Amino acid sequence: PPVLTHHGLVEALRTQASLLPIDIHVDVAPEMRDARFPDTVEETAYYVASEGMTNVLKHAGTERATVRLGMHDGQIIVEVIDQGCGCDPATPPGTGLVGLRDRLGTLGGELRIDSRPGDGTTLRAALPTRMAGRHG
Repeated sequence: PPVLTHHGLVEALRTQASLLPIDIHVDVAPEMRDARFPDTVEETAYYVASEGMTNVLKHAGTERATVRLGMHDGQIIVEVIDQGCGCDPATPPGTGLVGLRDRLGTLGGELRIDSRPGDGTTLRAALPTRMAGRHG
């Protein structure tokens, strides 16, 4: 979306969260507030968080969630956390989560989903930040 291109990942995530009919708090680590990354990295982080927020809305059965954005060991960490109904970890992932794994894999990133019935879900993505330079 244009807000991602012009204003960066943090503003794009806050905008997306504000458009959903549930309360989503976007928690941003200080080092991420004004940081910019290669387009592909920002687009993927945005896609992961957006898909996670959509999954909370569709499947979690809760009215609130948290999106956390931070850095660890040279990677962007995106987490979408809810205290909703959770799911059985043996349940095969849907096409949206398979798409996230594929997209992250092309960048050398990884996706982890921690969920248990009745105990909410945490979607956690790690994306390397060392990519070819930004364009645009």
